[in-house]
Amino acid sequence: MRVLLVNPPDVDGQLTDREDRHAGFCSGLYPPYTAASILGVLRQRIPDLDLQVFDARLENLPVDQGLQQVHALKPDLIICLLGTYTLDEDRPYAELEYPTIGVICPSSVDPKEAIELFGLTTPYFTKTEIENTLAEAVKEFSETGDIRKTPGMVLQQGNQLVDTGASQFQSVSEFAMPAFDLLPMDEFFRLQQERLGWHWEFGRNRYMWMVTSKGCVKQCTYCSSSTLRPFYKTPKQVVDEIRHYIDTYQVRHFDFIDSEFTVNVARAKEICQGIIDAKLNIKWVAHNIIELVDEDMMRLMGEAGCLKLKYGLETADPEIQRRILKPWSIPQAKKAFDLTKKYGMKAQANFMVGFLGETKETLKQTHRAFVELEPDIVCSSILFPTPSTAFYEELKARDLLLVRNWSEYKKYDKMVFKHDQYTTWEEFQDAWAWLEARIARSLAWKRLFRRNGQPFLLKVINVIKADPKLKRGLQRLPLISSLGTLVSRRFQLQQLRHEQAQLLP
Repeated sequence: MRVLLVNPPDVDGQLTDREDRHAGFCSGLYPPYTAASILGVLRQRIPDLDLQVFDARLENLPVDQGLQQVHALKPDLIICLLGTYTLDEDRPYAELEYPTIGVICPSSVDPKEAIELFGLTTPYFTKTEIENTLAEAVKEFSETGDIRKTPGMVLQQGNQLVDTGASQFQSVSEFAMPAFDLLPMDEFFRLQQERLGWHWEFGRNRYMWMVTSKGCVKQCTYCSSSTLRPFYKTPKQVVDEIRHYIDTYQVRHFDFIDSEFTVNVARAKEICQGIIDAKLNIKWVAHNIIELVDEDMMRLMGEAGCLKLKYGLETADPEIQRRILKPWSIPQAKKAFDLTKKYGMKAQANFMVGFLGETKETLKQTHRAFVELEPDIVCSSILFPTPSTAFYEELKARDLLLVRNWSEYKKYDKMVFKHDQYTTWEEFQDAWAWLEARIARSLAWKRLFRRNGQPFLLKVINVIKADPKLKRGLQRLPLISSLGTLVSRRFQLQQLRHEQAQLLP
C-alpha cells in the first residue's frame, strides 16, 4: 500500500511550519520534524508500506501544479499536515479524492471545531496524539479499506462527526528514529544557505530541530502544550539521535523545541551528561523554567554546548501572572539568569503584550523587572488566542472573541478579541512598541560601561539605536551609521569564528 505524506507549501512567501509543537510563520527553514517522526514510526510499525513524501515547501509550486504532483504519485492513502492558521491555504492537499488523514498542528487543537468553523471535508483526523494514532489508523485502513475504530481520531461519517475516544499512546520511548532519510535533506540545507544565508542563532551553520519530549506539566493558560500530558524520550534515545544527525547530515546546531527542556530535571541532566561523555561537540538552544534552575543543571548544560536558554516570563505583574498560571518572582529569575550567564550561556527573556487586565502600570512593572534582571536578549510579541487553550475557551465562554477565523490570528493587523483596556488594534501596537522600546533603551544604557566583550563603539551605537531621538540624529549622519553597521558585523563575525573554532574536533 502506498502512503503519501504531504507537507503543504509556504503561505504568502513566508516560511510556514506545521509541527506537533507549533504552527505558523517562522524565521528559519528547518527540516520538518513532525513529518520525519511520523514516517519513522510508520516504517517501524508497518515495514511493508510504500512510503512517499511530497514536501511542497521545497517545490514552491502553484497549488494546481502541486496537486498534479500528488496525482502523479497515485497514493492509496494520504497523510496531510495542516497548520491551524493556514487551514484555508492547506486544505486543497487534504481534500482530494484519495482517502486522507488530516493532521492539524499543533496537535492540541480540536479538529471537531476546525471542521465546523472551516467546513473541512477530509474524512479522517488525528487528535492530540499523532504518530501512534497514525500507525494504528494506517494498519486498520490497510486491512479494511476504512478507518472506524482506531482510538484518538475524529471521523466524518456522512453528516456526523465520530470521536473514537482517547489515544492508546503511552510513551515516546519506543519511537523509531525520525526518518529524515525519506526527506530531501540536501535540499533543505542548500536552501538554508541560499534562501536565508544567515540564521540569527546559528549563523551559516546547518541546523535542525530536536524534540525530546511532548506536552508539558505547566498549565499556562495561553499555551498549546499545557493541554497535553507530557511524555519523554529516554536520555539514550536523545543522545543516539543527535549522534545520528551528526554522522549522517553533519549537523551540529540544534534548536530543542520541547516546551520546557528541564521540566524533568534528572532526565535533562542525564541527557547533558550523555552529550558530554559522547563528545558530541554540538551547539544548541532550548526553553527553560526559572523555578527549576539549579547550579549543577546549568553547569552541565553549558558543558554540553548550550548557547542560549529562553525563559518565557511574559509579564511581571503578580495579578496577571496568577490569572495566566505563570507565577515567578524576581529573585527566582535573577538566580536563573545569573547562573545561565555564569556557565557561558545567553539568557533570553520573552514577554507578551495583551493579557486581560493589562494596564500602563503593569507594563511599567514588566519594564522595571526586565531591566533589573538584565537578560542578554529580549523577545516580544502580541498575545493572540491559540485555539483549544484555556485562554481561548475563556474568550469563547465570555463572548469576547471578535474573530473566529483562526487564519486571522497570526496576521497581527486587527483586534481578534475584546480587551478590557485596549479598544483598538493601534492601542495594542502602541503598548507593545512602548514596552519594547523602553526595555531596549534602559538595557542599552545599563550596559554602556559594562565589560561584556562588545566593542565600546558598538555599545554606544546600540544606545543611539535604542533611543528614538538619538536614532533620528544618527540617520542624518550616514558615515557614523555605516561605521556602526561595520562594527556590528565585524563583532558578529568574530563570534561566529569563535564558535566554529570550538566545534573543531
